[in-house]
Amino acid sequence: MLNDQDLTSPVTSGSYPTTAVIIAPLAVGALSRIASGAATDLIERAADVALKERIPLILCVREAPLNLIHIRNMAAVAEAGAIIFPITPTFYNGQSTVEALVEEFAHRVLSIIGLKQTSKYEWDGASTEAHGVHSFPEGEAMLSGGTHRARRTFQI
Repeated sequence: MLNDQDLTSPVTSGSYPTTAVIIAPLAVGALSRIASGAATDLIERAADVALKERIPLILCVREAPLNLIHIRNMAAVAEAGAIIFPITPTFYNGQSTVEALVEEFAHRVLSIIGLKQTSKYEWDGASTEAHGVHSFPEGEAMLSGGTHRARRTFQI
């Protein structure tokens, strides 16, 4: 366990071998400091090092709703090379518990840095529980909670 005030920790050095940095959850205050390059603790410094060394940096922002300042800070870190990965659960893979939603999110984050989870579901375009529930006649999609139909041609 590292002390978040120890800015001499190995992860604060660009010469320390690091494959990726994932910060989850990330408060928008820390996002602001990362975006401005004003690291005040170990987490922010590790993010700063990841950006300067071009190491994959995944920032899992936890707040909602967002204001324009938050969105601009997300744009700034994305322009610097970070990936913004909001803490947003998937509700379409059939998870039935909060624990399953959290696990699915963690697997998605690990997958984005190349650590595919062999025991986890990956969408193939056809075989999901949601596919049966949300399937419509060919070329039709439901809009506005099912009160309107829109005709559109889909190519797969």
